[in-house]
Amino acid sequence: LVFGALPFWEKIKSAPRARTALLGTNAAVVGLLAAALYNPVWINAIFGWRDFAIAAICIALLQVKRLPPIAVVVLGAGLAQVLA
Repeated sequence: LVFGALPFWEKIKSAPRARTALLGTNAAVVGLLAAALYNPVWINAIFGWRDFAIAAICIALLQVKRLPPIAVVVLGAGLAQVLA
């Protein structure tokens, strides 16, 4: 789908209606990602302040330090084991 639209991307991006549709699509995707974070992850993994702290540390490592996701997963799992 991406490769099919790639030749037309500049034209699509500059059209006002298409631009508005892309902004709406972007907002919908953000909402879906937030819902996916809340319902399986938050409900089934965050049980107390320690779990929340580990999640916050992992998010900070991903966003601020730009560590590779696999390193953050291993670090988070190790930290959870130490605190358990």
